[in-house]
Amino acid sequence: MQSLLRRRHWSMLDVQNLLNWSYLRRTVDGWLPTKTYALNLDRQSQFKKVNGISFNISTGKIKFLLQVAQSKEQGLFDANDVQEVLTKGITNSLFTLDQPAVEFPSHPFQEMRYGPSSLSKTNFLSTLLHADYLLKMISTGVEVCSEPPFQIRDASDGFMKRLPEWLQEELKPIDERNDCAIMNSVHRFWIEAGEIAYQHQFDENNNIITYYLDDVPMHVKKQLMQYDEQGNLIDDVSKLDDDHSPEGEFAQAFTRYYDQIGSYFPELLRLKELLKLGVLLLFIRSTFENIQKYINNINIEFDSINDYLQRIRNQITYPCETDSEINRIFNSCLSDQNISYSQVPYEQIKELKTKIRSQLIEADKSNLKKVTEGICEACHCAHQTATIKTLVLNWLLYNQKVELISFIVHSLETYKREQYSKVLETIVYMGVHLDEEKQFKLNNSTSECSWVPAVFCSKKKNGLKIYGGVSLQIKLKEGIVQQNNRQVTMIDALTMMRNISQKQQHGESTTVRSGAMSDSNSNRVGSVSDSVNGDQGSRNNDSYRERQPLEYEPTGRTEPKNLNEQIAMKAAKADAANGETLKNIVLRDARWSPEGGWVKKQYLHRSLDKSTNIEIHYVFNTLTGEALDFKFKDYPREK
Repeated sequence: MQSLLRRRHWSMLDVQNLLNWSYLRRTVDGWLPTKTYALNLDRQSQFKKVNGISFNISTGKIKFLLQVAQSKEQGLFDANDVQEVLTKGITNSLFTLDQPAVEFPSHPFQEMRYGPSSLSKTNFLSTLLHADYLLKMISTGVEVCSEPPFQIRDASDGFMKRLPEWLQEELKPIDERNDCAIMNSVHRFWIEAGEIAYQHQFDENNNIITYYLDDVPMHVKKQLMQYDEQGNLIDDVSKLDDDHSPEGEFAQAFTRYYDQIGSYFPELLRLKELLKLGVLLLFIRSTFENIQKYINNINIEFDSINDYLQRIRNQITYPCETDSEINRIFNSCLSDQNISYSQVPYEQIKELKTKIRSQLIEADKSNLKKVTEGICEACHCAHQTATIKTLVLNWLLYNQKVELISFIVHSLETYKREQYSKVLETIVYMGVHLDEEKQFKLNNSTSECSWVPAVFCSKKKNGLKIYGGVSLQIKLKEGIVQQNNRQVTMIDALTMMRNISQKQQHGESTTVRSGAMSDSNSNRVGSVSDSVNGDQGSRNNDSYRERQPLEYEPTGRTEPKNLNEQIAMKAAKADAANGETLKNIVLRDARWSPEGGWVKKQYLHRSLDKSTNIEIHYVFNTLTGEALDFKFKDYPREK
């Protein structure tokens, strides 16, 4: 075994690390315990189920609908898993344990192959491995020790004791079943996810989109295999699929009692929730794309605004303060008092008309204010009251309404873009992997060990070998999902993602693949081995800067031109402290003296269409944390 590993520059310790996953307990001797233990998850964020997700279009808030684990035994995933799936873009996944080399039919190892490649060094991948490995050990009745030299023992003497006797009988190993006369046969069993029912709801009153998810049915399937002329293992399609064969009966029993088995081996139930997290990622991507399309196609009808203004004009008289109106009111007053014009002294006439004029001026002011405020409220542009007031005055006095209508149309379009872009901003700040995944091939990382000890049955020397894997392919069907609101907790998505990122930056959160330690009950629990302090290269993109012309002058634009730049500016202001300090730029403006702690920084933000990086410069005070003078950096085209 060691010589085979050395050829790949691996060691027995590398294999041991794959088997010793920190989420699962093992005894000090490297065996799985005979009783069920909870998964070793983050104590502060353990969840039982994924129930859905909601998007508040008005506020931009995104909520995860999750069932919080009431006890550690119920925990199947944590906030780290949520972050792992969303930031690495894991939706569909495939995993297999195959024969490593054709020239060694009895190879002592099996090789992990998986897709997508983003599964590498994740707890998601470890879940796939250990769920598949468990299926192989149960089907052969053999348990493999995680300690070199990876001894084997009867599973019935070890982890199978967790199950009640009736369930042990249902999962009886293949070679112990009746009519099992296959010598040196090779089968593959794999775990496959079924269709997931989902329900979509839209709350028009609160402008909230919600997706609800049902449970995931899981199936175990089987297939007889054979060697082709080149010695490769392929499916044997020459024989009819026999559901009454020992293999068929085993697969049916495992499928029928999957959830009961999962209550003793939580890694099996964990597969369901990881897949549903991938479904949430699909909903996030779909919402992002749909809102983007909506924003890009916002079009306020000119005629509808014209009709709106005409209705207002029909309800008011403006201006009131005119000579004819003053005379009409004056004459009406005389008539009401049965007084003729000639009976009133000139001074009294002048005084009365002055009072009437003053009242009409106030009426005009009041009407202008009401109309202006009404339009500002309807068009969501209260911050531009002065501009609206001038345009309204020109419209009411001179019927110049084209400019007013254009302003209202622009304001409404801007408001709708800003309103709907709130959700886009939240998704961007969450760090969600938005790229649609390409068709992936099953492979593994050449930089890390991908071998685990082969699982095969040596009883009666029949040489029964089991291959297979796990297939988590998202298959959605729309339907009615029963909702238990009492058990569901709505968790702010952005807050969760930021908390995990902060923990990772401080070394408090880790992605754990291997390593173990023993507790007081002689059970090994995983220990932290690989701290994730991922490369924060998005803000230190040297290759991006090197492609720019050496000689340039910034335009100092402060206003964004489009939605991409709006989001970039908000992201820069929200994360100003983490921008890159430009040490080669000397601040000469007296307002930003270096002696006062001011430095020049830049923030790089990837555009929504992922085609360009948007660069923003600003000044930052290292003493007070104040950030000012944000400007877009434009570069002239090369001649």
